[in-house]
Amino acid sequence: MRNFLNLVGRFGADERGVFGVIFAVMAIVIVAFSGAVVDYVSVQQAKTRAQVALDAAALALQPKIYTQTEEQIKTAADQLLVERLADPTITAKVSSATYDTTNGSLDLRASVTVNTNFVRLVGVNTLTAGLLSEATRKKLNLEVAMVLDNSGSMADNQNNYARRLTRLKEAARCAADILLSGDETCPSGNTAVGATNVKDTWIGIVTFNAFVNVGPQYTTATWMDTTGKSRIARDNFDNDDNEDTPFTGPVNRFDLYNNLKGVTWKGCVEARSHNGDYDVTDKPPSQSAPDSLFVPVFAPDEPSSWGSSANSYIPDSPPSCPQSPSCVQLQTKTQCSTRGNNKSNYDKASCSGPTTTSWIFTETDGTNKTVSSCPAVLSNGSRAVTSDAYEYTSVGNNNYTNYWRQTYSYPFSDRVLQERLCKYNGATVDTSKSGPNGSCVATPLLPLTSDKSSIISRINSMVASGNTNIAQGAVWGWHLLSENEPFKALPYDSGSNSKVMILMTDGDNTSNYNGNMNLSTLYAAYGYPWNDRPSGAPSNSRLWGNPSNTTTNLTRLQDEMNARTLSTCTNAKAAGIKIYTIGLSSTNATTIQMLKDCSNGDGYWYFPATSDALKDTFKQIASQLASLRLAK
Repeated sequence: MRNFLNLVGRFGADERGVFGVIFAVMAIVIVAFSGAVVDYVSVQQAKTRAQVALDAAALALQPKIYTQTEEQIKTAADQLLVERLADPTITAKVSSATYDTTNGSLDLRASVTVNTNFVRLVGVNTLTAGLLSEATRKKLNLEVAMVLDNSGSMADNQNNYARRLTRLKEAARCAADILLSGDETCPSGNTAVGATNVKDTWIGIVTFNAFVNVGPQYTTATWMDTTGKSRIARDNFDNDDNEDTPFTGPVNRFDLYNNLKGVTWKGCVEARSHNGDYDVTDKPPSQSAPDSLFVPVFAPDEPSSWGSSANSYIPDSPPSCPQSPSCVQLQTKTQCSTRGNNKSNYDKASCSGPTTTSWIFTETDGTNKTVSSCPAVLSNGSRAVTSDAYEYTSVGNNNYTNYWRQTYSYPFSDRVLQERLCKYNGATVDTSKSGPNGSCVATPLLPLTSDKSSIISRINSMVASGNTNIAQGAVWGWHLLSENEPFKALPYDSGSNSKVMILMTDGDNTSNYNGNMNLSTLYAAYGYPWNDRPSGAPSNSRLWGNPSNTTTNLTRLQDEMNARTLSTCTNAKAAGIKIYTIGLSSTNATTIQMLKDCSNGDGYWYFPATSDALKDTFKQIASQLASLRLAK
């Protein structure tokens, strides 16, 4: 018994097993706290990934602040956050979405929760971190001019091209959806989708072929040449039927339209004079500087003698115009034994009576005067064209009076017939011809607007026809964005206003050089090449003149148009306008380089190979323009 009690006492006093128990308990704590570093790193990694995802959600959803509620944005942000994380081990949740439409800002607050591996040993099963992302627009004001090629090669299935104009319309509508509504789904319908609009964003549309149409409503605008004072307004017109005398105008082209029957001005304008660089700048128009004004297109009536290929839409010599002068030499032989009914008989007839000769000259106003002879050439350079007629009268048996009537006609030259102003007075236009509007592009431009319906409607109304003048498209894109008239956009201010031109074409600058008197088969924005006064008269600085051969001058005309295009782009960029260029199916190395140089450089030019790629191109550009900066 005593031994047993000793053993019990010794057991009660023995402390050697306590250390093991204490160590076992402490080991759990040591492992938990040592592993906390690993759990913390995991949380930070998850937070970093979640922050990137939340930032992306803020960027994507900021345009929606003008069209959706905060709850709708919160739900969408929550979905985007989870989708972009794509990790079932991380729990992420957007707790709030608040926005300020005045400043264009969106705040997203979220949390991310990660399951722990080590600190759960001490009862901490998860760790949570808070997130904040704020997105705002990069620019307070965004103005975009879409300059769109509407030349004939853009027609659907033209030259085996697949639905170019249809695809362009889809692409332009897509850009409008992204810029105005933040809708990157780009619906393919013909009408506006969703509410308008992202705050402080405006879009304008310029369609171009050989011309730009500003709209027929501007006949009395102060920036139009309403009195014919511009030096180019008088091109191809004269008032005295003498091409050798200078004509200084004025010619009010609106009056010419008003005098004609069956036609009105469609709204196209000519390129401004290159004197003063008006055609490649946005210098403001002023009535005190006539060459700065915009002149309505008026393609002259070409001579009828040119046949069906001419734009001959009214008579060259109507009663309202002076008629060409003439002269008649009348020789009379009397008491002739035979009839002089033709030249042979007239010459052979034996006549015993007196022979007399008279000369009667008929003036352009119809008055007659006796002269001593009929001149071969008139003072205005008109050369006579003669015709002979032989007649007779019978005055008895074998007694005849024979007449030789030689008529000298002095037809007006083709230049005179084309230029005479009188023929437009009350004339009725042959509407089967191009007429004074020439190949005016069908769709008028649309000044900057935030009305999405108007933008979509104008895009849908585009029609393809005519030649290509990229320079005129570019300069009118600039006019839409310029702080000057005619449309007076926001001031040039790099701090608050962003101005962008998207210039799209599918071809090369085109001229219709020809060896006729106008040096072209078509009237264009620069008039005819001849209008640069190759004859030595004072130049109106339209484009280029004085031809030598067709091939050389066709190239020089196109080179000059390319130079005007590039000058316009260079000047516009210097004013602070960013230019994106799109060359659809471009193969001409010169045009490709011009479009690259016209743009703001790498990342600002695109050359889609097919029309099907246009939508993605416009979408990419519009998405860049709608890009945002992270404020926090």
